[in-house]
Amino acid sequence: MNRKKLGVMVLSLTMTVVFTFGGATMALYTSSAQNTSTAAAGTINLDAKRNHGDYTPGPMFYPNSLDPDGNHPYDTSKVNPSGESLGGWAPGDTVQRAMILTNKGSLDAKLKGLKATVRDTYTQDLPTGGSRTATGLTSGAAYDEFIQKANVKVMIPDTNVQLFNGPLSSLLVSGYAPLQNEPVLMGTRPPFTPGPLNVTFEVTLDPSASNEIQGKSFIFDFGFYSEQARNNGANTPFGDQAWLAAGPGNPSVTKIDSNTIQFNYDTRESFSGEWTYATNTLATKTETITFDYEYSGLHSWFDARAHARAFADGPDGRVYYELWDSVVYDQFQHSGTASINVTAGYNYGFILDGSNYDYSQILQGTFKASRIN
Repeated sequence: MNRKKLGVMVLSLTMTVVFTFGGATMALYTSSAQNTSTAAAGTINLDAKRNHGDYTPGPMFYPNSLDPDGNHPYDTSKVNPSGESLGGWAPGDTVQRAMILTNKGSLDAKLKGLKATVRDTYTQDLPTGGSRTATGLTSGAAYDEFIQKANVKVMIPDTNVQLFNGPLSSLLVSGYAPLQNEPVLMGTRPPFTPGPLNVTFEVTLDPSASNEIQGKSFIFDFGFYSEQARNNGANTPFGDQAWLAAGPGNPSVTKIDSNTIQFNYDTRESFSGEWTYATNTLATKTETITFDYEYSGLHSWFDARAHARAFADGPDGRVYYELWDSVVYDQFQHSGTASINVTAGYNYGFILDGSNYDYSQILQGTFKASRIN
């Protein structure tokens, strides 16, 4: 890919939690986060500000074309293109900027999750009047490549604590992606005001990114999810945890009971080839989890295969646990019992993959897991 002008910016608004990455050529934007409180007498109110001395609301990273009245110190009109100059972001470059989070509510808040949502437009209001609007792609080959090639790493640099590190695509799921660690933001206790939390967002464009995404714009909303910290212990039941679903079509994961989840996918008459689905959550304690599982479905008839694995991430990487791998024809069903070792603060879950080359293109499946220990 040619090293031509690409843009990235971050926006912070004074509503709950709002982040935006984006720009004239490539964009990453953000929106407000969801906050929950189970105590009627208390509140959680998170506020985010950028720490670069410009007016708020407004983008943290932005090219001159979107906000000519801003300070835009990283536009290519000011410095030569590089990973630190947003007008010249190219494959292999990394951009990092800071956000300042403050909890203005009365309850201590625990950050639990992060998500991204794609949208097609963003309008920047200018302090001198008027506005500028950016538009972005929400589908297609360029969009698919960008969300795979853009890696997002979120850190608390003061304590070297990592909250998230993975491709943008892993945040574009229903619900929120679990954080690897769950920092607590102290609430307001008059006469004392809450202290700020410095959070950095680092975005890296993979060196293998192709010309497909050159000159394109992409706009995403990012949001944190938080809960009250008090009386919010680590022993969340298996079925009550924040399970995420990813894969082609619109897969879903639902709670059957406090010990059971069910993952469903159905791309009937619309898919053939090789595919992968996944569901995952964050381990809240280091332990061995034993579960019964049932896997059933219909992957058409010709050259069809079904493969089920469990996985658990940890400080030494990812460990896979084979559950079932078979050629299938017509309706299939398999069940069993397995155990996995999970580590607190790391993801674990299930991966379903296989093939389906039948002319009918039917791809349906249900995977149910019930914890028994």
